[in-house]
Amino acid sequence: MDLHAFGPIAAAALLAWSAQALWTRRLVPQGLKDSHLGLATLLLLLYWAGRMGLTYGAGIAAFPDT
Repeated sequence: MDLHAFGPIAAAALLAWSAQALWTRRLVPQGLKDSHLGLATLLLLLYWAGRMGLTYGAGIAAFPDT
């Protein structure tokens, strides 16, 4: 579990967002709603809490050693 689970998804989404912004000359896509951002935030917080619980609650290394 050395990599963040949302890393590839976030990279692909940022590339698509950048291409769309350049193509339409709009920074924020028209179809983007507050509920989409809220859901993404909730998923990231749940993922973070799960990794924290595994590391400090169960003693399972969920974060890479640095």
